[in-house]
Amino acid sequence: FEVSNWFDTGSVEHLNKAKTNYIQKYKVLDKHEESIYFIDNAVIKFFNDSNLCINRVKRATVLDGLIPKVVKHSDNFYKYELVDGDLLSNVITESKLKNLISWAETNLWTPVDVDKSIFMSRCKNFYITKTKQRIQQYLISNSLYDRSEKINNVEVPSCEDLLNMINWENMCLTEPVNFHGDFILDNILYKDGFFMLLDWRQDFGGEIIGGDKYYDLSKLNHNLTINHEMLHNNYYFINKTKDNTCCDIFRSQNMVQCQQTLINVLEQKGIDTNKVKILTSIIWLNMAPLHVYPLNNFLFYFGKYNLWREICSIKY
Repeated sequence: FEVSNWFDTGSVEHLNKAKTNYIQKYKVLDKHEESIYFIDNAVIKFFNDSNLCINRVKRATVLDGLIPKVVKHSDNFYKYELVDGDLLSNVITESKLKNLISWAETNLWTPVDVDKSIFMSRCKNFYITKTKQRIQQYLISNSLYDRSEKINNVEVPSCEDLLNMINWENMCLTEPVNFHGDFILDNILYKDGFFMLLDWRQDFGGEIIGGDKYYDLSKLNHNLTINHEMLHNNYYFINKTKDNTCCDIFRSQNMVQCQQTLINVLEQKGIDTNKVKILTSIIWLNMAPLHVYPLNNFLFYFGKYNLWREICSIKY
């Protein structure tokens, strides 16, 4: 038997070259410490951190009925049923977005019995401590220091100053609810008017039962600006010079309209949209050190710039 063509997948470099020669049915953002496999009618997730995997399985019990059924698990793997449906990111409309929020309020964001003082402490750790650590991680890995600088021709204060301008007591004053943790369109299946959640987060600041609805909403708002398709096709731009950093992203009109619909719906429900927008920028800053060049730079400067814009909108 003669093989006419073959690919060496024994290294990351050669594996990436091999991937360019095959059409993948599912688009997945590669991550260093976890992987996903589609085998027959099942999805298998691998996690380098066994605690993360175990907690995801525990949360599967809490989210029962809202996520695919987990049929098997071990220390570093779990397996769940492959569910038929469209990724909501591929079929989203303003109408479907409104239905999603109504569905989540009824089925997902339900109150849980968690000590509120302890929960506020977890929120502060999740939003303040973790964000400072992630910013420092990004700066160190890129040999940078925290400073005021021009982004999109606007003078933006240092990250430390920006974080000190936020009313964290208000940001962390929230009711604990059941939650997803990565509530983005790419993690939601849609079929015949029904929603199914995928790739749920293992905890919220160490808490398995309760999380913050505002974090889920901010994740959704983030995803209406930055989603997997845009990143996969490099629909973002960043150019750093000595005196200024320019960053922007190319978005579909549908996503722009859906995001405005989201803000309108939240305002009608009395939800603090300034809080959602601030947390959205915080999410981008937290994501920056988890990705490689040039996406890491884009997320950092885009997050810093938009955080300053939102703080200014509240101040003035």
